[in-house]
Amino acid sequence: MNPLLVTLLPTAVELLKEIGKTEFGQKAQKIIEVSIPHVQKASQLAVNFLATDIGGGISPDSKVIHLSKSLDIVNNGLSLPLSYRENQFKTISQKISDDLDVIKGQNEILFLSNSINYFLESHKSRTGIDQGVSYALQYDIAAVCNHLKKNKDLRFPGYLLHQFTSLSETIKDLNTFYASILQDGHVPVFDEQEIREELKREFGADKRKVEISAYVPHDIRVKLTRELEPVVDEKQKSGSLLSSFKDRVMTKDTDDTHSAHDALFILKEELVSNEKLEYSILKKLKILPGEKMIVRSDSQ
Repeated sequence: MNPLLVTLLPTAVELLKEIGKTEFGQKAQKIIEVSIPHVQKASQLAVNFLATDIGGGISPDSKVIHLSKSLDIVNNGLSLPLSYRENQFKTISQKISDDLDVIKGQNEILFLSNSINYFLESHKSRTGIDQGVSYALQYDIAAVCNHLKKNKDLRFPGYLLHQFTSLSETIKDLNTFYASILQDGHVPVFDEQEIREELKREFGADKRKVEISAYVPHDIRVKLTRELEPVVDEKQKSGSLLSSFKDRVMTKDTDDTHSAHDALFILKEELVSNEKLEYSILKKLKILPGEKMIVRSDSQ
């Protein structure tokens, strides 16, 4: 072999490796610092993307976890607006019938579209969820729930259903990332059969059921709860802010309006779960050196 080629070969191999890391994204990695903010912020966590070339800049005492698989929302820089736009391209699986174009009580629900747009606009330049903005959206959802109690035949327009579905999917993606942090980097796989078995499991002589404490996407919870518990007792109904939705979610009728009612309920619950997950991570950070951790993620 030409001596010059022998000399240059190792350099060429290293160059190809670097190209693989950057241009083709085969080895590219994102490094995220999750910490307790030093000053009061709108969210309980401070989440920052670090330069990938920091090398030894990470303290040896830092808790470091590696995500078991790539997540789209991490590759998007945890940007809610960007992930929302991607989720808008996903096909809605439910059939939308023509009568959804007939909107009753439109003044009571159309403001929700503006509320979603405000939510996304407020998160253009930040990671994580501003809980104040989240509460505002939940407040608007609650107002519609109260209206639903008096107007059982309320119809949603198709575009609004699409907005709810897309935003619910986006918050679910962020919640999955948070759940992965709580599981030391293991990205959960939400197997419906396993979750079904968990929901059916009973303990003790009195056959007591225990609520699943780990995060489970609420679209799956709604589907399986409807399947396993078709009737909600009166005590549950009266104690719920979304009691009118509970009625809709727990019935097995297959009219197309259920997809809209479900989407509204699911979005509200995903927002609540996000706050709970943030709080759980906060408790985990408090016992770590420097009250922070490093999350490594390989890009797709």
